[in-house]
Amino acid sequence: MGMSDLRLNILGDTTYGKGRINTALRDQYGLPRLCLHAWRLSLVHPVKNEEVVVEVVNRASEAHAWVICLQEPIPQDLRDFLENLPNAPRHLINTI
Repeated sequence: MGMSDLRLNILGDTTYGKGRINTALRDQYGLPRLCLHAWRLSLVHPVKNEEVVVEVVNRASEAHAWVICLQEPIPQDLRDFLENLPNAPRHLINTI
């Protein structure tokens, strides 16, 4: 079962997503590509059968030992797209 089966389309998905919406976002606001990003991923280790978590955290915050900490800025092309959206929360865009 995919995201489209659940009616949870991914922004920019030209294969399974809403074509007219993605075309409008590309033409009007510069949507460059598929927007599939996460701040946290969780999966079960195939051998150890333990939960593995990959999470983006603020470097200043304390992270638990079981969290793999990553700090990667959002790609510039997606930042540009977000900044082009009307009423985009600039204070939030600058934090990602």
